[in-house]
Amino acid sequence: MSQSKKFIMTYEGVKKLEEELEYLKTVKRKEITEKIKVALGYGDLSENSEYDEAKNEQAQVEERIVKLENMLRKAVIIDESQIEYPISLIAIGYPDEYDSLFRKSKRSYDRKKIKDICKEFNPKWNDVLEGVRVAPSIMNKQPWIFKEKEYGFDLYEKEPRRRLGIEDENKISMGAALRHFDICCKEKNISVEYIKKNVKDGRRKEYFISIIEKNK
Repeated sequence: MSQSKKFIMTYEGVKKLEEELEYLKTVKRKEITEKIKVALGYGDLSENSEYDEAKNEQAQVEERIVKLENMLRKAVIIDESQIEYPISLIAIGYPDEYDSLFRKSKRSYDRKKIKDICKEFNPKWNDVLEGVRVAPSIMNKQPWIFKEKEYGFDLYEKEPRRRLGIEDENKISMGAALRHFDICCKEKNISVEYIKKNVKDGRRKEYFISIIEKNK
């Protein structure tokens, strides 16, 4: 015997559905009823587009009401604090051999050298920056540039670009790099925090965030 479908929701999700249901029952139904009354006043229903539109809208609203009632009846409420969210973006390998179907140049597989990510840095950061070096990025652009400071690093985004309607695709790659940096710091027992400072953009690079080493 198959079990009835359950809907996993948070308290906030249930509240939103309840509010929508209340609106449909108390406000939308009345609006549609009034539209039908007005349309009926036009006479002949065989050529009454206003009446047809109102009845179609009524059917859609009633269908939505039934759906919401069913979802709320079968809702299983969970504590949002117990939900596990993905915390990392991980690149898993690449082909051993060049595949022309997907790559135009084998250089597409290349990763920047650490010196291209950060020209000068304390050797204790080597493993952390190595973790950033292998972080995944859109189109393998690897747009991150680190500049060591007395407090830690300033992180820059190299040549921000916008294409294909994506407002700023580099931000996704920057987030992946920053997450790799954070994970590697924890592995090395280096405590850091991330703060936006009043830092000017550099030549062909845009300031992203500052990384502050705690208890330095």
